[in-house]
Amino acid sequence: MSSGSPRIAGEDSIKRLIETEILSRVDEWYEGTGPGVPGLLRKFGEAGLLGVPVTADRASPGAGGDGRLLLAEELGRVKCVSLVGALAVQAQFATSALAWHASAEVQNEFLAPALAGQQVAGLLRSTSGSPTRTAARSLSVRRLGGDYLLTGSGLRVANADHSGWICVSCEDPDAGSAAMPMRVVVPCSLPGVSILGAATNGGPIPGYASRVEFDAVRVPLRYAIRPESPKTDQDQRDEDRLFAAALYLSRIEEIIAVTGDYLASRRLRGGPAVSVQFLGARLAEMQTEVASAQALIGNAAREQQAGTGGCTAVLMARYKVAQLARTVPSLCLKIWGKCTPGADNLISRMQEDMCLYALDGTTPEVLLREIARNLGFDAPAGPRKPAPSCGRAATRAGAVH
Repeated sequence: MSSGSPRIAGEDSIKRLIETEILSRVDEWYEGTGPGVPGLLRKFGEAGLLGVPVTADRASPGAGGDGRLLLAEELGRVKCVSLVGALAVQAQFATSALAWHASAEVQNEFLAPALAGQQVAGLLRSTSGSPTRTAARSLSVRRLGGDYLLTGSGLRVANADHSGWICVSCEDPDAGSAAMPMRVVVPCSLPGVSILGAATNGGPIPGYASRVEFDAVRVPLRYAIRPESPKTDQDQRDEDRLFAAALYLSRIEEIIAVTGDYLASRRLRGGPAVSVQFLGARLAEMQTEVASAQALIGNAAREQQAGTGGCTAVLMARYKVAQLARTVPSLCLKIWGKCTPGADNLISRMQEDMCLYALDGTTPEVLLREIARNLGFDAPAGPRKPAPSCGRAATRAGAVH
């Protein structure tokens, strides 16, 4: 950008809308008495904050990445987990594949109304929190005349109860097993689509995570979305991972801040000085790790926008956040004295959402395998690939020490 004005304007717009529509009424949202997700999405759509514009240059859909990362950061500070999930699915995880890969016809029919907030989008996920490719294998997809026939069950979907359509990842029946995953837009009005048992973890907004069944659902072939190349598929997944990293890192920082306030109140009430001092040091250590993850995300975003690679940098940033998602809430729960597995409290719900229901469908183990593959560490002995530029760039900038 030539100046900071567009970024500042976008940041003000995002913060103002989240403050007026969510933070000032977060208790209403959490108790299920808010005005409803569809109405909120319309306001975000009218403000132009839901994902990539339909008219964006298909060669570089990430041009608006700054705005999306700002949106992710601000959403991460909202304590109503289910509401955050609903907005994140609409802004990024259900719509990014259409923005990158869909035909103009599919974009006009499904993406345009979703980005305008006029139609609610859903995302297929597996019940185990495993990656999208694993979720794809739990579906049976075959070609039948001019349609695809989808059959499967035991899946989870975001925004399911309100969704006009669901973005489904599945195996391409017209290609070999080594082909890139295919996405299919499945309108929820089609015969055979059943939404079952909405879960309400993190706030009683129906449909944030619900079971969905496809019983011989016939979907027109034109609703299939295929990446143009492995690179565009990777670029789109990198964009999803960066959004997830920014979203969950803000949530982690919020968990640390809330716990820090609690620890300070214990000190004021005359808690054991040594214990408070030790726990405060642990929180400071965690906040330092957050700062290093922020530097990794910033560097990965710059590399991605500059077109200088960035795939490994994105993976490292997302992996760092995934690690923190496992360690920080556990430490904070111990400080609060609520470390019972499955305890129903705010931090437990945030931890579950980041680890079990991660919206980009990634786990630290999967990310680490991809990093090792990119660095050549899982290849036969031979010349090793040079380390990615992320560490060197960040060190030069003085962001990571």
